[in-house]
Amino acid sequence: MSSETGDILSILTDLFDPNVLQKIPKSDCLAFKILPVFWVSDGSLAVITPHSTAELKDLSKIVGFNLLKIKTCSSEDFPSLIDEFFSKLHPEIPCSLIANVSDSAELAGSDDSTEVRALKELLHFQIKNKASDLIFSSMPSGVGVSLKLGAKKLIKSNQLLSLSAFNRMLNVLKNWSGLDFSSCSPVQEGSFKFQFENKLYNFRVTIIRTLFGFSATLRCLNVLHSLKLSDLTLFESQISLLLELSENKSCIKFICGPMGSGKTTLMAAILRELAQNSFVISIEDPPELQSENIMQIPVKKDLSMQDAFKTALRLNPDHIALGELRDFESLNPAIQASSTGHSIFTTIHCYDVKSFVSRVESFGLNLNNITHNIGFLCFPRLTDMLCPKCKIILTKQEVSGWNSTGCFHCNYTGYSAKLLTFELYTVDESNNFQLVGLSFKKQWSVLIKKGKVSTHPSTTDPTWL
Repeated sequence: MSSETGDILSILTDLFDPNVLQKIPKSDCLAFKILPVFWVSDGSLAVITPHSTAELKDLSKIVGFNLLKIKTCSSEDFPSLIDEFFSKLHPEIPCSLIANVSDSAELAGSDDSTEVRALKELLHFQIKNKASDLIFSSMPSGVGVSLKLGAKKLIKSNQLLSLSAFNRMLNVLKNWSGLDFSSCSPVQEGSFKFQFENKLYNFRVTIIRTLFGFSATLRCLNVLHSLKLSDLTLFESQISLLLELSENKSCIKFICGPMGSGKTTLMAAILRELAQNSFVISIEDPPELQSENIMQIPVKKDLSMQDAFKTALRLNPDHIALGELRDFESLNPAIQASSTGHSIFTTIHCYDVKSFVSRVESFGLNLNNITHNIGFLCFPRLTDMLCPKCKIILTKQEVSGWNSTGCFHCNYTGYSAKLLTFELYTVDESNNFQLVGLSFKKQWSVLIKKGKVSTHPSTTDPTWL
């Protein structure tokens, strides 16, 4: 990309109005050599073009409205400008290498093999577009490739992988993630690191057997997992309270919530804060928390969660973080350890206090017998923050809500980042859970007034309140 093209794209980032493409589609942009930017108040269309003023005047008669040049672009650079512009506006998953992955004579998984180069190309595209997930979905006709850009945008490749080609790529992922090639398990999870533009990215791999074969998801963890608590939430009083409670020993702290609510993100942020002055160990399957200050123990075939936990206790850490608790065998040792002076953090799938009680009791434990071991229940919720460049106020008289139109800054999703809110519950003298700190309703009312979010989450997700 030339410096001139880069300068023009910078202009477009701040000024472009996507509604102009309703009048001038991409085909007309190429044919007329004009790139529309925004409508002027007098009805003229501001454009970037290599045409002279006289040529533009004649062209205005053809298109039916006045064209106003705000920036000149050379004829040689115009095609590349259009390509760069529309690739940003409507990202398309690169298919040049996907189409070539086949049962060739190449050594499978070698650094220069087609499947490795195709995977790297897809990962580059995922990182550039700040996509959270790269998804491979097995279907009757082949394996589809798609990218998740935020909560409301999914782009799909127009090229399907053959099953044999995907199996070759799957073997590469297993190799990168240290997974067992010979395993027939319906689910395999792992992680790997990937370097792009001198920065190291962490990916979590989940492979699952589906109706038409294996499917896989690659989640990029760097977007949130390297952030501090102060980067995730706007409520300093909540952070102070959470960290104060996290320092307590002889208790187990539960980070609770449904899938995608931010449990791992929040626990990672807490542990990074504690690890600055404490000895912290994390035990996970697979490891997701990436930190130089935390001793990480991966659970493997020859090392169960229970054995790893027993070993960790002998190392005398200040805090121990466990992966998700799913049964009595994983929860009971954590409860016992918290009774002997240890500080334990863990995550559990549940929506609220009531469902937490039901979940624990489904493990075969009487909650009344363990409430004295519980330091706190924390229920995080991640939400998309409105893009500050394209958000619009919904009510002018009294601020009751906001929305966003989508722009260059946010890849036309309307959202620029993630925000974290959370509720904290402790156990009172009567062995009941009581809310401490700010409620979701209070936090969301503040976020709406500040124009950070569009609507209250209760309108779309009743499990939030």
